[in-house]
Amino acid sequence: MPKLPIIYSPKIRENKITALNGLALVSHLNGKEKDALQLSQQAYENLDASTVATLTQQTTERYAQALIWNKKYKAADTLIEKLIETNANDNWVLALRATLNIYKSNFKQSVKDYDQILVNDSSSFDGNLGKANALKALGFYDNAYTSAENTLKFYNNQKDATNFINNLNTTFTPFYEAKASYTFDNGDNEAFAFNNSTEFPFSTKFKLLGSYNYRSTTNAVTNNDATSNDFSLGLAYQLLPNVTFKGTAGITAAKATTNAYTQLLTDLSFNIKPFKLQDLTIGYKRELQSFNAELLDREIVQNNFYANYSLNTNVNLGWFTQYFYTSQSDNNTVNLLFTSLYYNILPKPSLKAGVNYQYITFKDQIPTIYFSPEFFNAAEVFVNLIKDEAIAKPKAWFYELTAATGLQYIEDDSSQSTYRFQGKLGYKFSERCLANLFGTRSNIASATAAGFTFNEVGLRFKWLLFDGPVFRE
Repeated sequence: MPKLPIIYSPKIRENKITALNGLALVSHLNGKEKDALQLSQQAYENLDASTVATLTQQTTERYAQALIWNKKYKAADTLIEKLIETNANDNWVLALRATLNIYKSNFKQSVKDYDQILVNDSSSFDGNLGKANALKALGFYDNAYTSAENTLKFYNNQKDATNFINNLNTTFTPFYEAKASYTFDNGDNEAFAFNNSTEFPFSTKFKLLGSYNYRSTTNAVTNNDATSNDFSLGLAYQLLPNVTFKGTAGITAAKATTNAYTQLLTDLSFNIKPFKLQDLTIGYKRELQSFNAELLDREIVQNNFYANYSLNTNVNLGWFTQYFYTSQSDNNTVNLLFTSLYYNILPKPSLKAGVNYQYITFKDQIPTIYFSPEFFNAAEVFVNLIKDEAIAKPKAWFYELTAATGLQYIEDDSSQSTYRFQGKLGYKFSERCLANLFGTRSNIASATAAGFTFNEVGLRFKWLLFDGPVFRE
């Protein structure tokens, strides 16, 4: 974009600055953040001592916002701190600092500035709705509702406040989700599965969970077949704003070639947000080895102790790590470590690329029954493109595509090349209803119990049962 020259006629220059400020905002609304920064910087550089105070404020504010939109946090912080020196209690400066802290995930500091804004002016749009966003991020959902509703008291039917409440309502609206899938591999295993789940929130803190899953698996070569029916009920409860407990329990009824039985299923976990930009889940899950008919026939119960940890940063880097320790009823034990380091290239649609590493060990090697090497290593590079269903508008498409390739090492064998493709394509029929197709193809050994090429295709449907939360009028 060519840089406009500095204009020396005061009236013409001020009109040009006003136009640049408006164009910068339009660029931002269209997702063109770099253009927004270039335009606002041109406007800012055209300011001088003769510029009227209101235009100077508007232009400085837009330039600071553009720096924040482009994640130029250091430059934005320097500019805002300079403004604080002379305008410490001005609402527009406090709002800029609060916005910067929102983008940097310093939500507690943002709330402090929004509170001061509301002390200065209880009707402030930035103060009320900005505080609502910060409180939501901190897990204070009831207070977030209150702040957003305060905004509407002063600004009737204001679009941003209404959208905020609608989005929060969607989070707490009961829903039903169904998924049907067909899987097969080159070991002649085939399976059909039908999964149903529902969540029913009774408040912002408490919700009931339920699921029913059916799976039928066969192998034409070994002439084995098996079916399983899983039922579970549970709850999720927000113990603290940054700690949520989730627990489900149920039974599985399995019938295989030579065996029929029922077993207890359970999944207990705590989701914790220990620090900003960090997420930790620790839990215990009891399940069955159920990939194929032979494994279901053997009634191998797995007791999994697991931890998931994710870390985001303000420089577009992210890190995810997962660890499983599994004790099985056949006296085998398994250790699994998965870690992923990635870089966020684009925000909308989300585009990221990175590297994954996976390490697995089995105490006992039982290759005739299931994939169980003494040690297994796999590393891959991947690219992930997402248009998230949560931000898709009604009557619009959403999608996700992942492509990965790498190498795997099974014990002391030579390296083997790997690939993985995963895709999802869906359509949002309305605010309450969506559906998508999904598919996977992978030759990574750990992807299946037998270590063969694995394929999955399926259909998912999700429906919000009501127009909004049952606990809100």
